[in-house]
Amino acid sequence: MQLNDLPKDWVYYFASPYTSPCDYIRELRYLDVIKVATDLIRQDFTLIEPIAMSHQHAQRFGLPGTYTFWQKRDRKFIDLCDAVMVCLLDGWDQSVGVTDEISYAKSQEKPVYYLSPPDLRLVSEEEALSYALH
Repeated sequence: MQLNDLPKDWVYYFASPYTSPCDYIRELRYLDVIKVATDLIRQDFTLIEPIAMSHQHAQRFGLPGTYTFWQKRDRKFIDLCDAVMVCLLDGWDQSVGVTDEISYAKSQEKPVYYLSPPDLRLVSEEEALSYALH
């Protein structure tokens, strides 16, 4: 399946890694995910972007950067979406948040798509996991 095969009238929950004890890593992840999201928005995709929506709140006003704090809210967002799109940024496979969001989406029978950010190419779950192992 190609990215352009996905329905453009759907709303996608855009999952990506964020949590890290290092402020610099969190900032890089935020910048990476908004760059990829911008590319998707240019292609007419509608996204709910939890990292883009929350990073400034956490940085400026001291909200926790842990998934435990955001889980309830993020699951409600997934409920509102038609599908989940996982941005395969470095660390996605080790992210407590991303792995929970994938599990939750599957339990709700929502489609989960895996996006390779350098070329905006959809990959299978097996291919995504094999990338993570390298």
